[in-house]
Amino acid sequence: MRRGARRGPRAATIPPYGNCAVLPPDSDVVMFRCNDDRRTWYLSRSLAAVVSEDPPVIRLTFKPNGPGHAADEYFTQVFENRCVVCGSRKNLSRHHILPDAYRRHFPRESEMRGVWMYDVLVLDVRCHENYEDHADALKDEIALEFGVPPEGIGNITREQIQVIKAAAALERAADKMPADRRERFERTLKDHLGKETLERSDYRVWKDIQRSIRPVTASKLVAERIRDLDDFAIRWRRHFVETMQPRFLPQHWDIERRIYSEPTTTRGQQS
Repeated sequence: MRRGARRGPRAATIPPYGNCAVLPPDSDVVMFRCNDDRRTWYLSRSLAAVVSEDPPVIRLTFKPNGPGHAADEYFTQVFENRCVVCGSRKNLSRHHILPDAYRRHFPRESEMRGVWMYDVLVLDVRCHENYEDHADALKDEIALEFGVPPEGIGNITREQIQVIKAAAALERAADKMPADRRERFERTLKDHLGKETLERSDYRVWKDIQRSIRPVTASKLVAERIRDLDDFAIRWRRHFVETMQPRFLPQHWDIERRIYSEPTTTRGQQS
């Protein structure tokens, strides 16, 4: 269905970046950085020990499955808590350059958690709101390119539509409609229910069908048709940069970077 009223971005109650360095148990090479919530999560489960409070550094107490982002200058840098567009340090929010509306439907979404953070940048609420209207327009444009109605579709079948019409009409006015019309509607309902005799309660089946309808969003339909996730992400980055002209992007953030084809997965990055 068509997108309804969009909930506006909200300012984060804590700084988006905690910048806590996470070290492996056997070296001082930073694997990635995490926020305060993730730092507390590790410490409360004895999965890490405090190395330093200022600057915040913890060391894992278990052997991780891989090196994380140890060799990646982007993910291991200290991130500034300021809007990448205007530089404001107040009323900050997280903005998903690659919209979450698509991302949640991608294969392996959960195991790519750390990699997705490449396309999450900090905006103040005003800049965030300014960009969302432009983003909605691009979503509609992309939907049409993929042959998808921008409002999405429902999962209702033609048969179900006929049953809803017949059952609803019977429930409202079965005793008042012409006999041939009632017989036609009842035959539709009997075929659907697999019954030869109907009870008045059977007329209410249309309500059950309506409750079972699950709209399919345009974003989900598009996500299922994307062939190259990196190309798709790059398109969104270009759109954001061209639209908002950000002046304070993090170091090493590259519009053209291909990061999703062979992702390095590590849990906890600034999430």
